[in-house]
Amino acid sequence: PPPPAPPPPAPPLPPPRVGYSFSAVAGQPETFDLTLAAGSDELPPDGDSVFLSPDANCRTATPSAALGGLVVVAASAVTLTVPTAEVSMRVCVLSQGKTISGRRLAEANNATNATYLGPDVISTAFVDVREVSAVALVAAEGFAHAYILPGIGLQRGFRVGADLAVWPATGVVAAQCGAFTSLADTVYTACVNATCSDLAAQGATQGSMAPSAGVLDTAVATFTFNTTGERELCYLFGDRVGRGYVFYPNATVDVRALSSASDPLQSNLRTFAGSTIALTFVGVGISAGDRAALVPSGTACPKATAYAVTYGLKYGGVQTLDASLVCSFLIPAAKLGLQLCYLHDGYPNGDSVKLAGFALDAVAISGPALTIAVSGVAESFVLAGTGIGLGDTARWVDSGDEAGCTSGNETAGYGGTQSVPVDGNVTFLFDVTTADSPTGYAVLCYTFVGEVPRLYPRVRVQVFEIVASGQHFELLAGHIDSVTLVGYGVTHGDVAFWAAAGPTSADCSLSEALAIYGGPVSVVGVKISFNVLAPVENLVLCYKFRNEPIRRYTTVTAVAYGLSGPLTRTYAVAGQTETVVFVGIGVKDGDQAKWVHSGASCDGAPAGHAGLNENGGVTGAYQ
Repeated sequence: PPPPAPPPPAPPLPPPRVGYSFSAVAGQPETFDLTLAAGSDELPPDGDSVFLSPDANCRTATPSAALGGLVVVAASAVTLTVPTAEVSMRVCVLSQGKTISGRRLAEANNATNATYLGPDVISTAFVDVREVSAVALVAAEGFAHAYILPGIGLQRGFRVGADLAVWPATGVVAAQCGAFTSLADTVYTACVNATCSDLAAQGATQGSMAPSAGVLDTAVATFTFNTTGERELCYLFGDRVGRGYVFYPNATVDVRALSSASDPLQSNLRTFAGSTIALTFVGVGISAGDRAALVPSGTACPKATAYAVTYGLKYGGVQTLDASLVCSFLIPAAKLGLQLCYLHDGYPNGDSVKLAGFALDAVAISGPALTIAVSGVAESFVLAGTGIGLGDTARWVDSGDEAGCTSGNETAGYGGTQSVPVDGNVTFLFDVTTADSPTGYAVLCYTFVGEVPRLYPRVRVQVFEIVASGQHFELLAGHIDSVTLVGYGVTHGDVAFWAAAGPTSADCSLSEALAIYGGPVSVVGVKISFNVLAPVENLVLCYKFRNEPIRRYTTVTAVAYGLSGPLTRTYAVAGQTETVVFVGIGVKDGDQAKWVHSGASCDGAPAGHAGLNENGGVTGAYQ
């Protein structure tokens, strides 16, 4: 059989109707001209009634007082006051003489042939009833920030112009408009329109609202509030041409300002690294629960949630103000010019603002860790640290002597109190060693200008010296002699040499370390071994501790003994006593002498001589 005939083509779809949106404000009377939205086939005649419904199924809808109730059409228009905001509502028409109860009665009786099925919808009419919700915002004086206003229907529908928010000071609108019974009062509403317009023209804080990205029924604008105090909202909906501002006294902004943060115990903003500083905050709207944090100079304030990730406790962390408007920071390491970020409780997005003019220095002296000085020799110290400034002073105390540091007492012989130049280079002249200090070294007591003295136990000095009195050494020219010096700080690797007596300068020069005097030698353990090549009567010690200058110790002396004669050949006759006159440095009664063959050791003597026989036989002894 032939294939079935194809079905007839479907009739074309009717062209879509363009809808019309009426705009109203919750609690404000609004007149809707229905001819703007309804075609002739849907325009209700005068005498019919309309009501608003959340959806288009008007036949099952019921008028609600919250949505403006049931209103009679007059001159193809209705005037509604809708207490509750809602968007995309539909206009339902109840024909003249018909009732909702009559429809329901027909439905209850299963009257399928009833000619009245209920209200109809104007298919192209939509109603947006808008409002700004109650909100309490927080602002910081002088800082621009984007503020989101919550509400219903904000920035929806066709906009003739942008919405506009104006923020007069609390009470200004009410004061100018006088007593009123409700916000819907027409006289009061007219006053609000004029007052808000005047305030806007006079420069009251204002901003054009824009849709908030990704957040339904909200609008956002950036505001900068330049004076503190509470403010209320005047809001102009951009699609309500000629309708003026709506006053929202429950939408407020509290403009706060931090004016100072200081340590009441001192006049400057300075703390010691590793110590706690308590800051007291002063301003308008400052309250317990606000938070503060420190950041390096020139960096932006991070959000409170990001601060811990960025800085941790490096600059003391994020701290909360207590009931006394005080919070404390413990800054572990030295840092200059720390700036303060302040987060007012309730400030949007967890953002914080900087306090202008605030710069906190966390100061410290960090070095040198250990310096070697020599008693009686001026020692230059290049102090390392953060915050060293003109007017600072430094002195040395025995290790562990915190009381001596804070009391201001000077330790005798430690060079006194010296002013520190800005480069930290300061010179001390010690008159005593640090041998009597509990640990063998002294520690730095440093006073930053305007601060109390502070002990820095990791900045140390050891002061060494060769004991001057009672050290005289007798050496033998041409022989290696080892001597043990008495002093504090004599250490393996130090350098010493003998120099001719005579120069009075405290400093020695290596040019004086002559080979004939044994030259410069290194200390081994605590002993020094010299080989003075020729007899010499007056030698003084030159000694170099570590990397210190070589110092001359004129009271530490030595003499190198040695014979220089008999000045002529001596002849003797076997068996006859011969007197020999010895000449040299150090020759004195009680010395001993014996003769040996030329080239033989003094440990033995040839037979017949006044000494030990070279073969071991005793034939003589020292005379």
